[in-house]
Amino acid sequence: MAHVESDNLHEAGEELVGLIGEPDKPEVERNVEDVDASLQGLGDSWMNRQKLLDEALQKATTFQEELMVCSLLHFSASSLHFFSFLFG
Repeated sequence: MAHVESDNLHEAGEELVGLIGEPDKPEVERNVEDVDASLQGLGDSWMNRQKLLDEALQKATTFQEELMVCSLLHFSASSLHFFSFLFG
């Protein structure tokens, strides 16, 4: 979670704690902590997913480069065969 969003969450929680009665304060504080933990979990999941996507992109890029090399080698072999046939 972005630091600014976390700060806003805690400020709103503190403001709410200041407005409510004493019996409800632990519940509000617990809810703020739960939201904070959930957002942290989402942030961690996002980071893991981003890492997996970066790895997949790298593999796809490598595959594309290898495919292009194979295509170029096939073209070269075909061209060599064609010119050998013409001038052979």
